[in-house]
Amino acid sequence: MQEIAKQQPEDLGIRETKFYSFRGEVPPDFLNFFDQINTALDLPPLEEAQVMLLAKFVMYEFATFTMADIEDAIFKAKAGKLECNAADYNKLSIDFIGRILNAYKDFKNKNNLIVLKDKSEEANRIEYTPNEGKQSYEFIKKCYDDNGEEPRIANWNTAFRYMEDEKMIILDNDEKSMFMENVRADIYDEMMFVKAKGKSISHFKKTLSTKSLMKYECRKKMVITHFEGNKK
Repeated sequence: MQEIAKQQPEDLGIRETKFYSFRGEVPPDFLNFFDQINTALDLPPLEEAQVMLLAKFVMYEFATFTMADIEDAIFKAKAGKLECNAADYNKLSIDFIGRILNAYKDFKNKNNLIVLKDKSEEANRIEYTPNEGKQSYEFIKKCYDDNGEEPRIANWNTAFRYMEDEKMIILDNDEKSMFMENVRADIYDEMMFVKAKGKSISHFKKTLSTKSLMKYECRKKMVITHFEGNKK
């Protein structure tokens, strides 16, 4: 099997960009990408309308994927590592791509669950107890009940962990990734606003570049979103 998309430095950005970032507009690189897939798999060429339909299907139904994900999924399918048989198809179609990407999603989720389980067990041993989380949650809830707004200071991390354990916040890995991208965009917009006023933006830059700080901001935002959405 020949290489689907030769990785050039200038293409690295768009190859790693999640499809929802394109806001529904199909980039030309993605249309060309399907032609490369066809060539690599020795499948019959597609009409322009078929390529556009395939591209839109993937962008809408697998919004958190990237071109690199699709390439990896097809490699794994052809190598027999996914629970689908790529050899059953003699042309590129929505059914073909859908089956492979769903099988790839299951493959990634199984691997992520193992990693997340290990991390969760380690975190529970070191930094978190359900009682601490409940206390943090009840403190935030009381602030909303009494004042109708978030507290200025709270332990958002432990509150989030408690609310996730209690199924008050339910997000899968893809939804968390999308949520983080939205929070990142909000922080960036705020940073540009502050910069335009001539004020220091070092705090914003540090948050955007530090994984633990971004995770904290996302957890805080998820907790606030929960309470704001449940206001009477």
